[in-house]
Amino acid sequence: LEVTAAEALESLEVEVDLRHSYVGDLVLTLLPPAGASATPIVLQQRRGGAQRDLRTTFEVSRVPALARLVGTSPRGTWR
Repeated sequence: LEVTAAEALESLEVEVDLRHSYVGDLVLTLLPPAGASATPIVLQQRRGGAQRDLRTTFEVSRVPALARLVGTSPRGTWR
């Protein structure tokens, strides 16, 4: 995802809508732009067991590592 806005982030949420037969297989990682932090943030690490599909929103209360991006510029390529 390419982001062109440069204003500092006040908050951050990652919305996910994935189709998968076994959510417990999934590891989801957010890689912010290099200028913000090149360290990947793990959003989900093989949780959910045999549940099918994943529709959720990851926010700071659930993934505290997202807080380190608050105050940084979102400009760049997010993966």
